[in-house]
Parts: sequence; structure tokens; C-alpha cells
Amino acid sequence: MSPVIPRAAATICLVLLVYWPSLGAGFVWDDDAHILNNQAVTNPAGLSQIWTSADAVYYPLTSTVFWVQYRLWGSTPFPYHLFNILLHLANVFLLWGLLARLKIGVAWLAALLFALHPVHVESVAWITELKNLLCGFFILLSAHAYLRRDRNGYIASLLCFTLSLLAKPAAVMFPALLLLYEWRKQSPVDQKLFGRIAPFAAVALPAGLWTVWEQVFHSGARGEPWALAFGERIILAGKVIPFYLGKLIWPHPVSFIYDRWEINPADPAAYLGILFTVTLLGAVWMAFKRGIPAPFWAVVFFIITIFPFLGFMNIYFFRYTFVADHFLYLASIGPLVLLASRLAKPKALPYLIVPVLCLLTFSGTKRFHNSESLWRSTIASTQRPWLAHNNLGNILTQRLDHAQAARHYMKAIHYKPDFAEAHANLATTLTRAGRFAEAAEQQLTALRFEPDYAEAHNGLGIALSELGKTEEAVYHFREAVRIKPDNPIFRRNLSELVEGFEQV
Repeated sequence: MSPVIPRAAATICLVLLVYWPSLGAGFVWDDDAHILNNQAVTNPAGLSQIWTSADAVYYPLTSTVFWVQYRLWGSTPFPYHLFNILLHLANVFLLWGLLARLKIGVAWLAALLFALHPVHVESVAWITELKNLLCGFFILLSAHAYLRRDRNGYIASLLCFTLSLLAKPAAVMFPALLLLYEWRKQSPVDQKLFGRIAPFAAVALPAGLWTVWEQVFHSGARGEPWALAFGERIILAGKVIPFYLGKLIWPHPVSFIYDRWEINPADPAAYLGILFTVTLLGAVWMAFKRGIPAPFWAVVFFIITIFPFLGFMNIYFFRYTFVADHFLYLASIGPLVLLASRLAKPKALPYLIVPVLCLLTFSGTKRFHNSESLWRSTIASTQRPWLAHNNLGNILTQRLDHAQAARHYMKAIHYKPDFAEAHANLATTLTRAGRFAEAAEQQLTALRFEPDYAEAHNGLGIALSELGKTEEAVYHFREAVRIKPDNPIFRRNLSELVEGFEQV
């Protein structure tokens, strides 16, 4: 019997096994913002919004799939998780087939490592990261179609590439990968080659520019957290590359939010990452020249694919951390193929490595059971978990456990004193405890760090009104309404206070 069938069955069983815990999981963090609280998704007429407005952010195809899913199963998380798992499984088989077509002898083992690697838990178990899986699905289809080397295959490849960008522009470097493939095939570098790649570049360029614009002007990736000089961005890229390669080789511990690095050009140690990257590129190039090409192709594939996430462009997620597991979904393919080729030499080694990956991934999937488990695991796995403490405080606030919530807000402030949201949240708990003067002080601190923070203006207005400082309270309620004129709570607070003030 062909080994393909038992290998395929084993792959399906292992993927379902390791991701089984996520089938009982709920929505976490911004899943609500992307699905349950997204009017473009929940509204039956929202489909036109998705394709004609900024409501889809920069992945309208993903939002469309969410729109369809919401029509089918509403707010039940189970089918969303199942869909992600099945799509990841489809990507595994597409990758296996693609590597086989490229005559890579460890195609199945490489695909199995991709299927089970713990760094991909974030892309599969986090419903929002459907965009990553969809992007991967269409880019792998595009690669398959490109390999046909005929007109129909070329058109299909270009169409699938376009769909991948509409799912998430993470595949924007695909034209460079096509050039890498043509170089590997030793295709002549002539006008015909560039003419073949040019339409892919013509699609990628506006998608990339739109994403840069969206991240800066729509998502808000501008200001102090992203204010890095070009030299600092090079240092950052030098740190990112060895970090990701290290996580692929030794995926423990993994975290939802890693500690955000401080980039200090005055520190000689800051340049170690650059030294590592330059040394690595030199080593794989020398190996290539000596007739050992695999490390070169793997490393160059990795650097090209991960390039959008190296820090040269602003990404909103960089507010929290410069690195994230979900950025690795496509880029991991090159290093994992190389790793599979090394593991395959002692035939018993894969049988030892695969169970370890299964255990780590199974355990990692449990982190995404709900938002509380996600933030508690983040607190346990990082040194400065300011965001996790703040968000865990929000969960406890919803449970009316204000004392515990306040403790977590204070821990968030301890790790990040300029975190305006944590100051505002702490102020809210102090207001509910009747400690209005302390609450007002915390809201003022929040506004010092973020002057246009509407919620802080509103919260300060509440505290000041309780302290009898009505005129000041009216001013801050008006500021909240000015910043967010469509917020009904802010408008109601202002109108009620103004009416009461005028009656007095």
C-alpha cells in the first residue's frame, strides 16, 4: 500500500488531537471586535460595507467569510474554531503537495512539522487569525497553480494571489519568492522573466501601500510607541530574525504577548542580532557555493517572507510587542523544511520530536480556552505583562470583583507607568468604591499620557461631579463628546449634568 494514505490519516488524526481543546473554547480578546460587535459582520446588509468602507480594515475577504459564518452559526464559537482547524489542515495538505511537486524528499515530514508546531497555535486557536489561515490557503493554491507553467495556471495563480492579499496582505512578498523559485530553477534572468513576475508585483504594491496607510491612519500605528529611527529599525530587525528562528527550533516557552524590547543604539549588545544575521547569511551562502544549497534557500525564503514584520513599517500590534507567533505562519515553512531534512537523517528522531510537538501544541491550545486563561498564561510566561494585567482586570471588573481588578490595574501601571488605559480603568474601580478624589487623580494621569482619551475625560467628569466640581465636570464631559460625538453615554452624562447645573 502507498505510504500516502496512512500518512494522510496520521496527519488528520494528529491535527485533530492537538487542537481538540480549542473546540470547546470561546471567543478571546478582539474576537468580539471582529465578529460579535462588528456591525459590518452582524448586519445582514453589512456585506457592502465590508467592500466599500474601512470597516473591513485591510482584509475584506476575511470579513466576508466572518459575515457568512455569522449567518450560519451566529455567536456560537464551536464552528468558528472547527473551521479554523479544518482550514489549517487544508493548508498542511497543500504544503505537502507543493513540497512533493518541488521534489523535496522530506515533504511529508516538513508538512507534519508545520501542522503540529506550537508557534501556529496562535493562528489556529485564535478565531481572529482566520485571516492568517485564509491568506496561507490562497497563497499555497497560487504556488500550486504557478507550477503548472501554462496560461490557465498563470491566471489562476494571479487570481489566488489577489485573494490571499484580500484575506491578509501578509503574502505581499510572494513576487520575491517567485523570483527566488525561478533562480532555483536557473531560469534566465531576462525580460520574459520579469514580465512573468510583474503582474504579481503590480497587485502586491498597492496592497502593501494600502496596508501601510491603514495601519498608520486607521488602526492608529503612529506616535511614541512606533517612533523609531531607521537605525533603530535595523537593530530591531536584527533582534527579530534570531528570535523567530529560535522559536522554531526551541518552541518553549511561547506566549500570546511577548515582552516588548527596548531598542537602545548606545548598548553594544543591541547589535548582536545584526551580527548573527550577517554571519548566518554568510554561512549559508558559503554552503551554497560549496554545493549545499538547502540552508541558503530556507534562510532566504524565511527572511523574504518575514520582511513585512521586521519593524521597517508600523504595525499596530507593535504597541504591545515587536514579535508574535502568528507572524510566523507562512515564514516558518522554509526553516521547517530545512529542519525536517536534518531530522530525517536518523530515522528514529522524528518519532521522538513529533510527540514533543504534539504535547506542546496540545498544551498551548488550552491557553486559548477563554480570555481569562489567555491573559493568566501570558502573565505566567512574560516578565512585564502590563497588557495582560490590564485585560485581566477588565474581566474581573465585569464580574464585579473590583478589589481584584484594581490589583491587576496597579500591576499593569507598575510595569508600564505611562499606560493611560490602566490608569483610567483603575480610576473607574476607585469611583465605584466611592474614592472620587483618587479616581480623579488617576484620570488626570491618564489624560497626561493621552490627552484625547475620551473615556478618561468622561470618567474624570463623573469623579468631579461627585466631588461637587460641576463646572470642571461639564468641561470634561464636553471634551469626551467632542472626541467621540456618537457615544450616547457621553452625551447623556453631559446633558444630565448641564440640566442639573442650570436648574441650580
